[in-house]
Amino acid sequence: MASRTQLNASSKTRIALALAAQIPDGSSLFLDNGSSTFALAQALHARMDLMVYTNDFAIAQQIALNCRELIMLGGKVDTQEMATIGIETTVQISQYHVDFAVVSAGGLSARTLLTDFSKEAVSFRTQMLLNGGTRFVIADHAKFGVVGQMAMPTPPKGTCIMMDQRLDPEVLSAITQNGMIFQITD
Repeated sequence: MASRTQLNASSKTRIALALAAQIPDGSSLFLDNGSSTFALAQALHARMDLMVYTNDFAIAQQIALNCRELIMLGGKVDTQEMATIGIETTVQISQYHVDFAVVSAGGLSARTLLTDFSKEAVSFRTQMLLNGGTRFVIADHAKFGVVGQMAMPTPPKGTCIMMDQRLDPEVLSAITQNGMIFQITD
C-alpha cells in the first residue's frame, strides 16, 4: 500500500479533504482498506469523538486518537494489503450501522460502473455501503476506465461517487441513471 499511497497523492488528498469537511465530530463511520481511505483518515485529524470501524491496520493507527471508539474488524489478514478480509470480516460489518460508509473502488467505467479485483473486497465493500447512512465511493482519476475482474452490485440509491476530475459523460449518465449522485472536488 505504501507505493499506492504516493500514486496520485494530491488527488487523493483533495478528495479526502472535501469528504472530511462533510463528516462532523461525533460521527460513526466505516472506512475500508486502501490508500484513498487512508488519505481520508489523515484528513479527519481535526475531528473528535469519532466511532470508526475499519479493516485496515494503517487506518486504525492513523485515526485512533480521534476516536471515542475504534473497532478493528476481525478476519483473515491479507499481508499484501495489511488488512483483514474474508467472510468473517463481512459478517462482522453486517452487524453494525453507521452515519457514514466510505469505500474505494478498484475501477470506474461506463461498461461496468464499479469494479474491484477480488470477490472478498466486493462483498465487504458492498456490505459497508448497505449498512451506511450516508454512503460514499471514492475514486481518483487513475481509477477511471479501469475494469477489475469483479463487478460491484449497484450501490444503494443516493450513494455519492466522489472524484477529483469530471468523468466521461457516459459514465456520469450511468451513475445518475442508477440513482447515485456524484461530487467533483476540482
